[in-house]
Amino acid sequence: MSQVDVFEKKIRYSVAISMLNEFRHWLIGRTDKNLSKEDKELLIGAINIHENKELLFDEMIKYSFYEVGNVYQASRLELSEALNAVVREDSSKTRTEILKSIKEYINLTKREEIDETEIELATSLVVDVMHELDSQNNHNITSQMDVYGV
Repeated sequence: MSQVDVFEKKIRYSVAISMLNEFRHWLIGRTDKNLSKEDKELLIGAINIHENKELLFDEMIKYSFYEVGNVYQASRLELSEALNAVVREDSSKTRTEILKSIKEYINLTKREEIDETEIELATSLVVDVMHELDSQNNHNITSQMDVYGV
């Protein structure tokens, strides 16, 4: 794996983490603005891939054609993988239902339309996914640095 590949991988994780952090800020009331259209598509796409494994194959085929040229496409795959890891870690139906709720929250303009308990659950899930992405990122970058003898 070249240094360009390592850099591209770092960008994919950064895009996903930044989007989740922006969504978290909206959930907890730090900002009145929900996600941009592009970020909404990224998050909904990742949740859809998590829910429907057949979409994963389609996304991987698309990514194999576009690679570096489409960071959002690649970020969606990384985000979906992190969602799978977090939901698998806590296999209760609650996490799966929270993901379905998050798909609805993405299109809301006012966070006041969401129950406070649901906000806490959604925020907790978002933070866990951010941590998972960060740990994957650090693990992958460290592995690549070992290859280069850094």
